[in-house]
Amino acid sequence: MGLDEAIEHGKEKRKPYNDWRQYDSWCRNHGGCHWCESNRMHGQNKRLAAANDKMKEADETDEHQNPEQNKSG
Repeated sequence: MGLDEAIEHGKEKRKPYNDWRQYDSWCRNHGGCHWCESNRMHGQNKRLAAANDKMKEADETDEHQNPEQNKSG
């Protein structure tokens, strides 16, 4: 039975969107709006920031330990 027939005969059991999702299609499940995406990606963003900090810190300590190798000329 197709979706149109199910709706016509009252067999459609899906719940309608009753909250803010009915107004903005980007905010539906796995949506791409900035708010939903930032909530979903919070853990990954924290891990990326920590990795970037470690890389920056490693570069700084490398420059302090080997200043002659980092000079160009």
